[in-house]
Amino acid sequence: YSFTLTARNLRGESTASAPVSSTPVGPPSTMVAPTVTPSDAAATVSWTAPTDSGGSEVVSYTITATSSTSGAASPVSKTVTVASLSGVLSTQITGLTNLKVYTFSVTATNGGPQTSPASPSSLSVTPSSAPPAAISAVSPKFSAVSGGELISFSGSNLLGSSVTATCSDASSPTIASPTVSATLVTLLSPPCPSGVAQLTLSNGGNAVKIHDVTYLPAPTISSITPTSVTSTGSQTVSLTGSNFSTGLSSETLLRVGGTLVAPSSVSSTIIVFNAPVLVNGATLGSRSVQVILGGAAGTLSVTTSITYTATTNPIVFSDIPSKRFGSSPFTVTASATAGSVTVSSLTTGVCTVSGTSITIVAAGTCRVSGTAPGNTIYAVGTSEKSVIIERGNQSLSIAPISAVSAGSTSALSVTNSAGVAGGLNSFQSSTPTVCSVTAAGLALGISSGDCIISVTAAETTNYSSTTTTTTFAVTSMTPASQTPSVGSPSSDGSSSGGTASSGTTAVAPVSSPSTPAQSTPGVKKGKSISAKSIASNAGTTIPSGSKVVLSIASSSKSICSVVSPNSGVRGIKAGNCRITIKITPKATAKVKKPKTITKSLTVVVA
Repeated sequence: YSFTLTARNLRGESTASAPVSSTPVGPPSTMVAPTVTPSDAAATVSWTAPTDSGGSEVVSYTITATSSTSGAASPVSKTVTVASLSGVLSTQITGLTNLKVYTFSVTATNGGPQTSPASPSSLSVTPSSAPPAAISAVSPKFSAVSGGELISFSGSNLLGSSVTATCSDASSPTIASPTVSATLVTLLSPPCPSGVAQLTLSNGGNAVKIHDVTYLPAPTISSITPTSVTSTGSQTVSLTGSNFSTGLSSETLLRVGGTLVAPSSVSSTIIVFNAPVLVNGATLGSRSVQVILGGAAGTLSVTTSITYTATTNPIVFSDIPSKRFGSSPFTVTASATAGSVTVSSLTTGVCTVSGTSITIVAAGTCRVSGTAPGNTIYAVGTSEKSVIIERGNQSLSIAPISAVSAGSTSALSVTNSAGVAGGLNSFQSSTPTVCSVTAAGLALGISSGDCIISVTAAETTNYSSTTTTTTFAVTSMTPASQTPSVGSPSSDGSSSGGTASSGTTAVAPVSSPSTPAQSTPGVKKGKSISAKSIASNAGTTIPSGSKVVLSIASSSKSICSVVSPNSGVRGIKAGNCRITIKITPKATAKVKKPKTITKSLTVVVA
């Protein structure tokens, strides 16, 4: 407001004075009740400033302590200036009487000076020389609407404490007498409607702790799926029911047997979790499944059950690369979840097992079986492991051959590293105009040059085939040795090769260059070839009345035999039969002692 002043007399009114401004000042608004912390014959009072200062800044506060207890120092008042408070609206009131009950109110005075009405009284406090009660933890924070949940206040100096309840509908149900010790106060939550209720713990008339408890309807379970799981756990289990959620999924837990389990998902009607693993030594059978809301293990929990069955003891074999026949024994490693693994061979014709060592017997697939024992939670386990045993390598060595003259023969001496287990040898001339070779490995020089002969050992059950070659020189025949001893070029000039299985061989020798060329006689197993045919193939004839003697080389006696009395040769098995025929003509008047004709040749038995 702005004010001016004028004066009036009988002659008139004066000019107005200069204006003066002024603001009306009223009292500050009433403040809320202060908070008080008692101590020895004193109390610390804290308050908040008034929402309306009344048009002038507050300059001071007056705190008044009042007690209706007989013998108490009351009232006790203290006025403090705003400047002295340094922005913190709190001060200590001294001169109180211990063990007497006090309440406190506050007034504010502005620069008017105008003073506000006294605030509502604080909660009652009782100063004491004893240490004040203190709360360190309270649990749980949930209860069923029916009550009965065990609530625990943990702290210090709690003797003499009491607890009151205020439900969400402002009702104050009676709490049965709590159990009180110096460090713990326990009580059963009273029934309250759904919502947040407050439990206030007081000590010596002082409110020490206000604990909020959320009241919820109790959960129910209608089904569990599946009803059984294996001992290794990890199977997904679903619970169906109601009131499973507090609104925060992390506040819903499960206890399976004695194991706490955090669910993977929670809604009001479905809980999904993974069944925990049973530890070795545990027993199979039924386990309880308890749903617990917010740690309220009493009224906000519900229980069903699930059955644990045995799991086959799993076996894990180490990786084993393929092996080769002829390799040294190798080790197999197998492990089981429980106990050790016993390994045995399922294919003893391919491999045998001793402990964890595998010995190769033949090429093929080696299959081994592992067996692991059972125990209280595992059934006996079995598993198989296969290892490919590849054919081994056989190698051939051929004894060196010195130069062979054309028309002469030389037997190839071949050694197989696999010995008698190696494959059957076959022979082939790579230079047929220079030399030929029989199935038995008898090389014949044909013309001068380098003779190249390859030898192949056939594939067997345990060995792969292999081929090697040998080279030797064939020299020209000398005039004294113009008769070829084994084999001859064919009509096209090529030289024959041979295989042990076919029995193909070179032709037999002739007696002289003028003698008709020999051909290679043949006979089937079990059949015979006559002496006459043998002589004919040897390039000669048997005159009438001649004496004939047939003999078999010792190396061929398993291949053929003489038909008695020297009438022919019978084939026994496939191969080259070396025969000598001796023909002695009948004596005549002109030839008293006829000369015996001797021929050697090969008969092929097929």
